[in-house]
Amino acid sequence: MEINRFLVLRQKAFNLVLKHSKGEVRMLSPLSGQEPYWTHLFTVYKLAVAHGITDKNILLTSILHDLIEDSPVKEELLAQEFNEQIAKAVFLLSKPQQYIQQEYYQIILGYEDTYVRSIALTVKILDRVDNLISLATVNFPEKYKEYKFETEKYLLPHAKGTLHKSLTNALSHCQEVYSQCNT
Repeated sequence: MEINRFLVLRQKAFNLVLKHSKGEVRMLSPLSGQEPYWTHLFTVYKLAVAHGITDKNILLTSILHDLIEDSPVKEELLAQEFNEQIAKAVFLLSKPQQYIQQEYYQIILGYEDTYVRSIALTVKILDRVDNLISLATVNFPEKYKEYKFETEKYLLPHAKGTLHKSLTNALSHCQEVYSQCNT
């Protein structure tokens, strides 16, 4: 994907997120319901850039990763506006209404297209890094326990096997920081 096309698609992704997240606030924020939700999506994108990720599909998915789950946007629209890989990755990252953690990860980890699976897992790890950073600023011990288990069982094994070492280190470090801040 050439850079000019990517910049156009990146702006389109930002605009789509802004359009569909009006009025939503970030739960994991020290600002008590005052931080707009879209800041999380932009932060996940910035984390990808900061960790040296250059794959354009991962970068765009990092912006769009919660869109199907949290808005009326459908996979078909993302495929039309971006591409099939991004649409599938965002769909894989979308938790169903009847969310069961083990089933959710079995679907992602078992997805037959290894490239789409890699996009989804990379973005999920970036998402988790931001969530753990945010958890260090608030007091949600139950959420931390849930994230700690999920991170250790599903995300760290994948991160260690296939991603940038800096991303694996960031994930581990965020868990340590949170436990130090909240003990």
